[in-house]
Amino acid sequence: MHYSFLKLILRILAIFCISLLSLLVLLYIFIQTPPGRNTLKTILENTLSSTLQNEFSIGSLKTNIFSRLSVRDISFRSTTTESSDFGINSIKIHYNIFALISNKLSISDILIQGLDVDLIRDKEGKFLLPKLSSGKESPRNPVHIAIANIEISESTISYDDQAIPLETRMNGLTLNVHNDEAMNKYAFLMQFHSGEIVHDEQIYLIEEFTVEGAYEEEFLEVSNITFFSEGLTCSGNATAHFTESDPVFQAHLTMEGDPSQYLNIIGSQIPARLQPHIHSVDAEISINGSPSKPTIDAKIHIPTIQAEEILLNNTMLEITMLNDTLKLKDFSTELFDGSFSAQGWMMPDSTEFYNVDLDISNIDCSQLWEFLYKNKSPYKGSLNGNIKASGAMSSLITSEFSGKILLSKIIFEEKNIDPLDCIFSYKEGNAALRITQEASYVQSNFSLQNNAVDGSAEIRIDNIEYIAGLFNLLDARGKLYADADFSGDLTNPEIHAKVRGGSLSYMKFPVDSLYAEIQYADSSLLIKNSSFTGRIESLVPLTKAIMSEEILGRVQYRGSIFGTLEDFSGNFSLHADSVKYQEFSVHSLVLECTAKNSDISVNTLHIDTEKVRCEAKGDFSLSQRSGNVFVDFINREQKSKNHFGSIDGSFSLYDNISLNANMKELSLEMLGALSDSLAGIQGSISGDISFNGTMDKPAGTVSLTIDKPAYKDLFVDKIAIQGKLKPSEVILSNGTVQLFNNEIRIRGKMGLDQSKGGFAISPNSELQGEVAISEVQLSDFAGEFLDAIQVQGTLTSTVQISGTLAAPDISGSLRVNNGFLQLDKHKSPIENLDALLVFSGSTLNINKCIGLYEGKTFSLTGSISESGWSYFSPNIALSINGKQAVCLKGTLQQEDLDIHLSLDEFDISFIETLSPAIMNAQGNINASVDIRGTMQTPLFRGYVKADNIDVLPTDFPAPLSKCMLDISATDEQMVLKSFRCMFNDGFVNSSGYVDYSNGAIKDIAFHFEADNIALNKPEKYQFNIKSCTLDYTQQKNGYLIDGRIFISQKCWILSENQRYSKNLPSL
Repeated sequence: MHYSFLKLILRILAIFCISLLSLLVLLYIFIQTPPGRNTLKTILENTLSSTLQNEFSIGSLKTNIFSRLSVRDISFRSTTTESSDFGINSIKIHYNIFALISNKLSISDILIQGLDVDLIRDKEGKFLLPKLSSGKESPRNPVHIAIANIEISESTISYDDQAIPLETRMNGLTLNVHNDEAMNKYAFLMQFHSGEIVHDEQIYLIEEFTVEGAYEEEFLEVSNITFFSEGLTCSGNATAHFTESDPVFQAHLTMEGDPSQYLNIIGSQIPARLQPHIHSVDAEISINGSPSKPTIDAKIHIPTIQAEEILLNNTMLEITMLNDTLKLKDFSTELFDGSFSAQGWMMPDSTEFYNVDLDISNIDCSQLWEFLYKNKSPYKGSLNGNIKASGAMSSLITSEFSGKILLSKIIFEEKNIDPLDCIFSYKEGNAALRITQEASYVQSNFSLQNNAVDGSAEIRIDNIEYIAGLFNLLDARGKLYADADFSGDLTNPEIHAKVRGGSLSYMKFPVDSLYAEIQYADSSLLIKNSSFTGRIESLVPLTKAIMSEEILGRVQYRGSIFGTLEDFSGNFSLHADSVKYQEFSVHSLVLECTAKNSDISVNTLHIDTEKVRCEAKGDFSLSQRSGNVFVDFINREQKSKNHFGSIDGSFSLYDNISLNANMKELSLEMLGALSDSLAGIQGSISGDISFNGTMDKPAGTVSLTIDKPAYKDLFVDKIAIQGKLKPSEVILSNGTVQLFNNEIRIRGKMGLDQSKGGFAISPNSELQGEVAISEVQLSDFAGEFLDAIQVQGTLTSTVQISGTLAAPDISGSLRVNNGFLQLDKHKSPIENLDALLVFSGSTLNINKCIGLYEGKTFSLTGSISESGWSYFSPNIALSINGKQAVCLKGTLQQEDLDIHLSLDEFDISFIETLSPAIMNAQGNINASVDIRGTMQTPLFRGYVKADNIDVLPTDFPAPLSKCMLDISATDEQMVLKSFRCMFNDGFVNSSGYVDYSNGAIKDIAFHFEADNIALNKPEKYQFNIKSCTLDYTQQKNGYLIDGRIFISQKCWILSENQRYSKNLPSL
């Protein structure tokens, strides 16, 4: 029976095992089917969504139930509020499900690929993580999970800390965790390829971040931490012991490299002149203790800090944080050839107590000055001192301050001056300050109680020259005294002060006496009373200092101001006499004006020169930036008229510039009164000038009439001008000059250059205009300007101007009808002159030029071209009685000559008609000459022949008659075949030649004869040549003159070896 029962039990167990095995087989088969996988996927999604109280979804799932699980496209996110979320591309888990028999889940590998985590911390500092569902009791016998390996790859982690705020993103994250079950030890290695941290709109890059370590029971060891960021290399290590009470940790971090890129990121927040340039930094940071009682030590060494205007060397910073106390163990740096150091401590708890001791040693004052004021220091010296401070950061009033700063070895503008000693202190609401230098001092004592201040100040400075430089007021001189009392609320105290000064000056501007009584109350400044007076016995030092010009004269002035900044009044008066600038003198100048807030009235302005008085009045509004002015000019001599005219004008500078001026019979005689070179000028100007717009967009009009202007021998009936000013051009709408019953008309415009942001006249300004005169009677001009010359006929001309100011293009025409020209009453005139000259660009065309002289007709035709006033090309022909007598053509420039001149029976009486230098000219000239080469070395080829020439040069004592000339020339020789001319009863005869090559003479020989030449000009010269025979030749050593000259009663004999003279009776 017992056997049967056992057999029954075994049968039942076999049936159960077979059933269980069949169930597992069926479950394995079901899971492999799509409905089975979807069912398991749904169960997992619902379970995890319920547990995490957020949406959890799975893309796909595969498993064989017994040993592996593969899940893809996992996402987790909040559906209601902002929360952290994450996603996984794929996760693979290898496990042994049969270990559950022993209440243990054994996982050999967890492989995660494409982990994407977005972690958020809100503004209150709470991490927005999913909340697990509550209400279920923990199982009494939980399953033990053992994981051998975890591997995470190709992942990204983002962290958004809204409390700081700070954003971090790590890309290319990999994590490997290995569990050594035998030693119960986890080893891990975390790396990410790159990352970025965003803080305050700045991006900081991190590369190659590596953390390597192990965890065993309660001990965490990080053996290596390394990363690179913007030129810096960081490395370190750490250990931690986790206990039930408080973990104990130890960490060490070193940092070195070039922080320039970090400084470039934050540099925009620092003034340009203080932006640092650091190329090397070393830092060490050590952390020990527990989170509740940490100890932090930091050492930073910066070899050089270079800013634009300051250099710090060997900067050291060493701080320690221990038990809520931040201790500044050492801070030192070298600057301005001295040093700066500090020690102290601060408690960053609710009390915020601190204690600081600051030392300043051997600071060079010259370098400090140039850093502060941007100019060369007038001071030399050394700055030393000590400052101590302690108290609570939250209440500086309860803190204590004391210090002493000494400026010694002072040299001010090559003068040794006494040291400047500054002592200050503050304790328990009582403060004191005293600055002394020789007999001068500034001192103040005051108390602070319950945010109220009460105290006084006293200033006694016998020579402000020595300390004025500290306030950037160089060149200040004199004495300054002040007494002040102040009391009331610390942020808005009431101040009463009296200021006195004597023998003051600044920038050569003296103030003999100064007094002011000032009150400051309720955030308002009240000047109860003030006055100043001054006198300048010589303006020369002041004007030289201000304008580098020398102006003679004496000035005295006085003024006063009183009231508040919102409602003030004042007055100013100035008297000057014997003022002289170069040749301009002012005998007396009187200015008296008053002011009421922003309105200024010039009540009196008198400027007296020797001949003219200027009287002016005006009103100006500084708030409206506008005003009116009236100027009257009076003749002090009163020999003729007693009034020189007036100007009435107004202006505004508020938005645009507006200027309007009306001139009423403004006499030009004032110019003669102001300058001797313009003495005798006459005429008057009347009209209106207006300007509106801005300096870069100007607009305006002008309408002026100058009535009967005259200067020396120039008389004009009237000049009228009407024009406009536009942003792009100046327009002369109409201009006329009326003189001698004739009128010259002018109109045109000129462009303005706007290339530099304003308007200006430049060489590139475009021109367009016209000048015209019609049928002007030439006799009117000749009667005024040409005494002995007779001119008749009419002149008509029109000239057009275009191009630019630097390269104008001028074209037009000039016509003379029925012209008559006689240079002297003894000369034959040119009559019936009709001429038309047309010029365009660089060419002048003689379209017509005909007339009569001595009953003979002549005509001039051709043209003349030029380029840059350095190249000329004439082509001109003169015909007399229908036959061409003169021809000139070719090109003429400095380095290239090609000119041809021909004369065919040219009647020289034509030259007499046009030249005042000769009289009684008769005879003909024939010539054909070619000129080549350069202006320095011209080459002649051709001939010149003249027969029976008679001429009387002006101011010459004897006429020349029966003159004959025969000259021929080639490229290598010029031959004077013959020259003979009669001087009354005497004659001159000459011949010879010159050989030359490349501008140098190779040979020369001339023969000269003269007989019975008498030249007598009373009171100028008188000599008689009885006879003369000379030969001029070239010799080896130079030139030889050989011959003899009989002058008056002496004979001069010239030979190669001697030169002597003997009286004729002894010969």
